Amino acid sequence: KQWYQRRVRVLIVYCLGIPIAAYLMLVKSKSSGVIVSALSFISNGYNSTKSYWEIVVGVRKFAFIILAVFLRQLPGIYQIYGGVWVLVCCLGSQIYSQPYQNFAVTKLEYASLFMQFITMVSALIYSSPQ
Repeated sequence: KQWYQRRVRVLIVYCLGIPIAAYLMLVKSKSSGVIVSALSFISNGYNSTKSYWEIVVGVRKFAFIILAVFLRQLPGIYQIYGGVWVLVCCLGSQIYSQPYQNFAVTKLEYASLFMQFITMVSALIYSSPQ
């Protein structure tokens, strides 16, 4: 019980708190017209309307952490199904949003998400009962 409470606190602080704080700082600095150099790693390389996309990537990682931590007691196939759905949603939002300025980076992100999807589907095939 104590470990479960610690997991929840860590997930809230690190996986949600930091991206939310970064987003709020980014919005605040963007409203002033100048993005602070300390926040430039969050927004560099993205279209001006999608400068928040690094936070979306952080939420995707958070979703995988949630699957690993909270579905640990269930059979692994549920984690795989959850991972496949996360990847499908992320790939769909990536295709819809087109957040990167450089199309080569966009293709690399597509390839990365597609390879993760193939890995999950392969794990699904491997772990299914024969």
